[in-house]
Amino acid sequence: MTSFKLKLRNVRQTPRKVGEVAALIRRRSVDDALVILEHTPRRAAPAFAKLLRNARNAGVADYRLDRSSLTVEEIFVTAGPTFKRHRLQAKFWGANTRGRGGRFTPWNKRTSHVFLSVSGQPAKTAGKKAAAGKQTAGKDGDGTES
Repeated sequence: MTSFKLKLRNVRQTPRKVGEVAALIRRRSVDDALVILEHTPRRAAPAFAKLLRNARNAGVADYRLDRSSLTVEEIFVTAGPTFKRHRLQAKFWGANTRGRGGRFTPWNKRTSHVFLSVSGQPAKTAGKKAAAGKQTAGKDGDGTES
């Protein structure tokens, strides 16, 4: 069983909301998880679907894994950087404020990091092709012996 990791950083949504979507696809096959995400009405679902498609393509192309055996082994969400902004409220003009007084409401624009670990079985066709290539090649490399 081979596993590899991918990460999606700075998702512009709170970790709690992103974590709810992550819980839907934990320990499922990649193909099943993509179907679930396709029917999930959450803002984080398209980002997860893109990450899973990248994982599926990397598993098949880079790691030579069987596409049907790919499963989401582990997925977790952590808090990313928080952009701190504020919104002004009604001002209080007190006796000693000289126009500098006032109130504001803090806005914390939170981000998330998603870490994904995918595992799968090696593809069986790659071994057969390599073995067949070795059997047909002769001493000259063209299939004939000299």
